[in-house]
Amino acid sequence: MTGASRHSAKVMSLRGLLTLATSVLLLLLLVGNLLLNVSNTRHFLQQQLAIHAQDAATSLGLSLSAQGADEVMTERLVAAMFDSGYYQRIEIQDVQGTPRLVREHASAIIGVPAWFVQLVPLQTPQGQAELMQGWTRKGQVLIHSHPGFAYLKLWQALKVQTSMFVVSLVLVLLLLQWLLSRLLKPLQQAETQAEAVAQNNFSFRSPERGTREVRRVTRALNHMADRLGQVFREQLGLIEQLRQTAFRDVVTGLGNRQDFDRRLEVELSSEHQTPATLLLLQIGQFAEFNQQQGRAQGDALLQRVANQLCTALQPWPEAYAGRRAGADFAVYIPGLTPSRAEPFVASLMGGLTTASDLQSQQGGTEVKPRFYAGWIAFTPPEDARALLAKADLALRSAQLQERPSVAYAELQKPDTPAITVPDMGAGEWAMLLQEKLAADQLHLQQQPVQDTFGQPRYQQLLARLEMNGERVAAQRFLPMVENSGMSVTLDLNVLEKAVALLQDDPELRLGVSLSLATLRAAELPAWLREHLASHRIAERLHLSILEFALQHDESYVERLLALAGELGFRVAIDRFGLAPVAFGYLQRLAFDHIKVDQRFVRGVATHQEHQFFLRAIVQIAHSQGMKVIAVGVETEDEWETLITLGFDGGMGYYLGRPETPDLNKRV
Repeated sequence: MTGASRHSAKVMSLRGLLTLATSVLLLLLLVGNLLLNVSNTRHFLQQQLAIHAQDAATSLGLSLSAQGADEVMTERLVAAMFDSGYYQRIEIQDVQGTPRLVREHASAIIGVPAWFVQLVPLQTPQGQAELMQGWTRKGQVLIHSHPGFAYLKLWQALKVQTSMFVVSLVLVLLLLQWLLSRLLKPLQQAETQAEAVAQNNFSFRSPERGTREVRRVTRALNHMADRLGQVFREQLGLIEQLRQTAFRDVVTGLGNRQDFDRRLEVELSSEHQTPATLLLLQIGQFAEFNQQQGRAQGDALLQRVANQLCTALQPWPEAYAGRRAGADFAVYIPGLTPSRAEPFVASLMGGLTTASDLQSQQGGTEVKPRFYAGWIAFTPPEDARALLAKADLALRSAQLQERPSVAYAELQKPDTPAITVPDMGAGEWAMLLQEKLAADQLHLQQQPVQDTFGQPRYQQLLARLEMNGERVAAQRFLPMVENSGMSVTLDLNVLEKAVALLQDDPELRLGVSLSLATLRAAELPAWLREHLASHRIAERLHLSILEFALQHDESYVERLLALAGELGFRVAIDRFGLAPVAFGYLQRLAFDHIKVDQRFVRGVATHQEHQFFLRAIVQIAHSQGMKVIAVGVETEDEWETLITLGFDGGMGYYLGRPETPDLNKRV
């Protein structure tokens, strides 16, 4: 619990304060009224006892005076009066004051609690009358009324009044709660709206009802939410426009030349050798087609090509395409080995030709665009310029043919060791992975995710597969694993090992990346509930999903976030900024943090456009309560620049290299 929440927990609510104040006032009023009634009743009964005693004394005195000094008659008259039970003491005295006859009751009060008798004392007043014989005084009569009946009446009156007061208090409090509910409901809705605004949710509206003052507050909050929502949308739009202007082609929506070359340079500089394919594509006779059909038809053709490329690249989430210039396109596909690249390129060219022929028939043009492609399969690390030159040479070779054609460029690397990742089909890869998992040849390494103060936030788990005595990094085999349909099996195996590590060390925090296939897997919710619900490890587990997941079906992401809210683990967006999705999802989905892709991090100290873009992203994420982590931090200049931009942490070789977990040495 934060300091603010602890402080708010100590402060009484307005409803509770009003209820307490009203209850105290009502209680004081009712108790005061009760005490006043008891006092008045007591005073009245005290007077009645005095009158009763005096009347009895006067009556008995007259009766005895009329009978003379007959002792027997005196005793009979006194006994008759005393046996009525209304008197505590009757005493007959002679002229000297000596008692001649005394009758007295015990002082016990029946039917009334002793504490009440002590708390509310009643005096027993004395009635007095003279005994006369003619004009001669013979003595006097002293009578004390018995207070038992008065106490009983007073006690019964107190019980009735107390019951009435309690019932009245309960009814008044119930009525008060009903009134407060109606009066304070608009304030509760205003509080909900304020919390929604704090989370940049500006769609909530409080109904304008209640008292005049509450209506004014509600109206002001709604107006503020509208203005803040407009400002937030404008800010998102500005960032989106900045990304489109700096990194996207306006016509096709693909990455522009600068974006493609930059991403390719970052990918090829990785020391993890992932077999990949680079494809350069050109639309022949595009200038004639554009001149004959007009710019609109030319743009439509470019968009068709872009859509065809995006459709063809769906099986490879890490692949990307860009429009380099005019009618030239470039495609980078990690995981596409030479044996699979040739049929892929042939299928792509067939789809492009069909789409362009259809558009040419609809436009009634005799000019039919031709498609030429040059491709090269390789294994990083590689020089981006040299690789592009090789692929361009293959493209020029294809253009020498009269008909649409494809050319392949051989990459000569005599000093480079052979690729350790085998070039196999999907079925063979599935069998290989099953064998490796059965032989426990899947190993894990940890790389620290560090905050800006030098403290580790958590350890990112990295998968390593043992092949030919070498532990191969995940970047080298994951594309093949994904195409073989074994991503879910691999991810659940890594998750199982992560859970075991977390159970073994209560101080350890781990991060695990999930593939798109695992995110969509039907068994994922049941697996997470089974392994996380019964252990106090969920809050120390960080699951990362690719931003590309939002491009396909957001419902799976929402399902994972719902599970995170249920079980307590954290969810992050990985490779942020690469997927062609609007940043509005940052407002809709509550991620714990975002991990900015190294494409924006590499060389950020010298790229002003990246700095402006990242600073805006940090502001948006922080306004949503999300942390921002940089991936691929390689130099001190990059790290210092990221700290200046407001980043919350980073991950990269400059901050810490991957290490094999040591069960005897914990983070």
